[in-house]
Amino acid sequence: MGTTAALLTDDVVDSGHPLLHPDGRSLITDAYPWESMAFDDGTVPIRFVDIKSGTERNVLRIPTTPVYMGGGDKRMRVDPHPAWRPDYRFVVFNTCPNGHRKVYIAGFDHLVGATAL
Repeated sequence: MGTTAALLTDDVVDSGHPLLHPDGRSLITDAYPWESMAFDDGTVPIRFVDIKSGTERNVLRIPTTPVYMGGGDKRMRVDPHPAWRPDYRFVVFNTCPNGHRKVYIAGFDHLVGATAL
């Protein structure tokens, strides 16, 4: 268990499920459908953050609204939970095209290369 915590950046809205790249400079994260960076049509971004420059890009816009949300507590929602593949060239995430949960993979190596130290 870690004993210290450090703020990575104040320049980007915190949200979602962030995962740091081993370069220490790049991270990916998502957003919840009710947050300000989500879109009104039920899609949310997969966001790529450059910590050093304090910038972010919406690199994917994905649907996350299932056929059935599970009532008032929305327990059946679909969170993207982006995750780096072990080679850190691809990102795997959940999405909900046509109202049904699916798992997708997308190439991100061109983004990480753009922020090389």
